[in-house]
Amino acid sequence: MVDTATEWTECFPLVVREAALVVEALECAQNLFPWPVRELDFENDSAS
Repeated sequence: MVDTATEWTECFPLVVREAALVVEALECAQNLFPWPVRELDFENDSAS
């Protein structure tokens, strides 16, 4: 995740595309940012 205003970055590698793991990673990342996450923008690639 990247805060576009400050470029603050938190990385969570996911080895599989599973919705529950994405949600868990987002919840963990929210706790690492020093301000509330107000909006998410997803960039989906063409990988299956």
